[in-house]
Formats: sequence, C-alpha cells, structure tokens
Amino acid sequence: MEKKEATIITVSNLKGGVGKSFLTTLFASSLHQQGKKVLVIDADDLQQSILMVRNRDIENGKTEQELFQVLPSNSSSAVDYLQNVIYDFDFIFIDLPGNFKQKGVLDCITQSDYIFIPTSLSDEDLDSTIAYLNILFKDIVPKRKELNLETKLFGVLYTVTKNSIEYKNFIENKENYPIEFWESVVPFSEKLKRFNSTSGVDAYNTKT
Repeated sequence: MEKKEATIITVSNLKGGVGKSFLTTLFASSLHQQGKKVLVIDADDLQQSILMVRNRDIENGKTEQELFQVLPSNSSSAVDYLQNVIYDFDFIFIDLPGNFKQKGVLDCITQSDYIFIPTSLSDEDLDSTIAYLNILFKDIVPKRKELNLETKLFGVLYTVTKNSIEYKNFIENKENYPIEFWESVVPFSEKLKRFNSTSGVDAYNTKT
C-alpha cells in the first residue's frame, strides 16, 4: 500500500501575540485526542515555547502516550526535517518564528496545505493580517499552484468577544478579506491565559 503524506499545517501571521503557538497546541492536541498521529516541529528556536510546555508536562507526570510529539528545530532546518518524517504522521504542524525574513520561514509556509491566520480585531493586527495575505497570494499560493498543490487559508479571530462593536463591524465588512474566517472565535478569558498544556484541549474548553 502506498504511504500517504502527512497534512502540513501552519498557524502564522506577521504579528506576534496573536495566539500562534496557543492555537497550534490547541489544534494539535485536539487531533491527538482523536487518535491521529501528530507531530509539531517547533522551529521557533528563539523561544520553543511548545517544547518547553511539553517538557513541563512530562515533569508533571504526563506520559508520552498522552502527548503529541514535538521535534525541536529551527526555521532553516525545518523543511529538511519535514521531508524525513512526512510519511510517519497524519498531521504535522510547524511552529515558526515571527520574523519572516529569517531563513527558511517562507519555505516552511510554502510546504503548508493549511494556513490558519489568527488575529485580534485591533487595527494593528488586522493591518498585519492584510499584509500577510498579500505575501501569501503573491509568493506562496502561486508557487504551490505550479506544483498542482492546493492551499487552504482560514482566518481565526483570537481574544474576540462576539457581542462587541468591533466584532459586529468586522462581520459587516468581512468581504474585504479574501479568505474565510471561522465562525467560532477564541474569546479572551482567564482560562485561556492559564492554558499551558500539550496533553489535551480539555484544559481549555469554551463554547464560542
């Protein structure tokens, strides 16, 4: 039987502090709990926050079976690592540094089948999202089309309250964005601030 390549996912934006590592952990944990083979390549070598959280989980008594796998790397080496393990997992996430000029970052994004773009509704974050989309549609999506590869882009609203004026204004003007935004949002909460586990999404469970 021919082996199937993993689905490659990145959660990324030009702006820091919009929940990239948090959402990577949340998505990876959810898939892991569903019995999927999941790997996160932690290529943010200046922080490697996902790796640190996973190590803390192990120190606190979590078993390897309870956790998705994390591979420490950097943006320069991540693509090579990816090719070595692409047939060993169902889903592979790449957690990247925020500096898109850093070597290898755009190469990693080019490998992605799904790109989730988190943003709050601040003007700064929305401007960053537009700038990032311009990069994706100029440099990333055309390269993948040349290889007959589809790229699926989704926006995710992070620390957003649905009954706020900002949210209502965004919904009224969402046609200005050339991608689909998830109807569900990640609201700000104290529980979100305390979410720091790679063992599962039950540590952060909210209706949105």
